[in-house]
Amino acid sequence: MQAQIPPLSLGFSPCPNDTFIFHALVHNLLAACRARFASPILADVETLNLWAMQGRLDVSKVSFHAFGHLTGEYVLLGGGAALGRGCGPLLVAAKPLQCSDLGRITVAIPGEYTTAAMLLRLFAPHCTRTVIMPFHRIMPAMVAGEVDGGVSSTKAVLPIRTMVCIWCGIWAPGGNPKPVIPFPWAGLLPGAGWVASF
Repeated sequence: MQAQIPPLSLGFSPCPNDTFIFHALVHNLLAACRARFASPILADVETLNLWAMQGRLDVSKVSFHAFGHLTGEYVLLGGGAALGRGCGPLLVAAKPLQCSDLGRITVAIPGEYTTAAMLLRLFAPHCTRTVIMPFHRIMPAMVAGEVDGGVSSTKAVLPIRTMVCIWCGIWAPGGNPKPVIPFPWAGLLPGAGWVASF
């Protein structure tokens, strides 16, 4: 008889996409998955990234940027990842700005190891005056004048009509506005010792 696997700790963000995606895992509805889970721990994605780097969770959603720092401790599952085509983080500000202005303003980012922050660095390496704060704090901080711009998701920006979109986080070679492949945002990673449970 095979030994019973203890319930694994599971972390993901409270955004609607994650709660939908992880519903079956949380409620043990996947017959093919031998793992069982304790009550999930909900946290913003950068907190999950940092916890994964500390090995605090058995299974966690993490940004693909963070995954690059975790390949020895965690493995990527074949399902449960978030990919985007034609979408990306938005860099928004209260007034129109040029890319050259990004070196002179303060920009809020959702975390050092988030994919959104990595894309901003690739787009504008001169944008070095960044402030880390959770996604849900970025738009209010901009409205309050605490920062000049912010990298956020489309869901957070849509209700705020006064923001100006400077960059949409996607580009393709030759300036083609339509990306040719889906871009990976985040994935579900079990610790390397738990992979056989899936």
